[in-house]
Amino acid sequence: MKKRKKKNRMIFIFLVIVAILMLLPFAWLILSSFRENMDLLSIRLEHLRA
Repeated sequence: MKKRKKKNRMIFIFLVIVAILMLLPFAWLILSSFRENMDLLSIRLEHLRA
């Protein structure tokens, strides 16, 4: 019985991760709709430096 619960938990965690990954483009779409066009196309050098 414990093996079955562990398997179900792993499947649930996997599906949650997949769902989050599938929702990221929509979150980016909504967030980018509030930005100016030049902000979307420009790459700031501060973000590229480590």
